[in-house]
Amino acid sequence: MSWTIGLIPPEDPALLDYFFLALGKALCIANSFEAKCKYMLRMITLTDALESGSDIDAARELVKTIADKMLGSTIQLVANAPEVKSSDLEVLRNAKDSRNYVAHRGADFESIYDVSPDMIREYITRLREHVRTLAEGDNFVSKWCYEFCEREPAPLTIQEQYAAIVLEWVFPSYGSAV
Repeated sequence: MSWTIGLIPPEDPALLDYFFLALGKALCIANSFEAKCKYMLRMITLTDALESGSDIDAARELVKTIADKMLGSTIQLVANAPEVKSSDLEVLRNAKDSRNYVAHRGADFESIYDVSPDMIREYITRLREHVRTLAEGDNFVSKWCYEFCEREPAPLTIQEQYAAIVLEWVFPSYGSAV
């Protein structure tokens, strides 16, 4: 393994910058998705505890015990809620896998100065696929959060357009190079 940053400049620094900006924005969506999943698990756990007769202090303690769950465990616990369908669980699991790709493998090349423009384009293509999947999961949990907090149906307009909005934000037009 060599150094991540070397002495020779990259072949296409603007394309590399575009990729890293997209990856950073994708990470923002990934972190938000994970936080919303954990929020929903806390709310489901709290509601279930209170409905089963626990007092508020006992319910809070129960919520604390789940606070540090990993995303996969969080999604599995959310899946146990009666209102979660198998198709919902599939969306969440796929989004979790895409979140993990963004967070752990999105830029897994050895040296940023050895990567060719063609390779960067391949990484952008792969990242775009994962961002689309992640946006679907984020849309799903955002809808849940909205409906839980607002006690009304989530607006259809944002639900229908969310994936496209995310993709345009993460991957703004770059011209024919991408």
